[in-house]
Amino acid sequence: MGGLINALTIMIALTWGLLVACLATLVFLPLLANLPFLAVLPQEILAVGAFVIAIFVAWSFVFLVISLSAVARLLKVASRRRTVR
Repeated sequence: MGGLINALTIMIALTWGLLVACLATLVFLPLLANLPFLAVLPQEILAVGAFVIAIFVAWSFVFLVISLSAVARLLKVASRRRTVR
């Protein structure tokens, strides 16, 4: 049962990470296009750059969710040990 919960946690985190990546691309693309030293680049290169930034944001979100899940699990185990004694 624990493996299933871990797999579901990772799947949910990856799904939310992909959603965050798509939304972050929409946010970062206009920001990159407004920078004067990047204005000379073609729009396609800016779109790829925005997507790469968004992927890093999404992966940090995924790792945050997985880390918080692991910390919650450790706290749950620690509280069980305290109540058993």
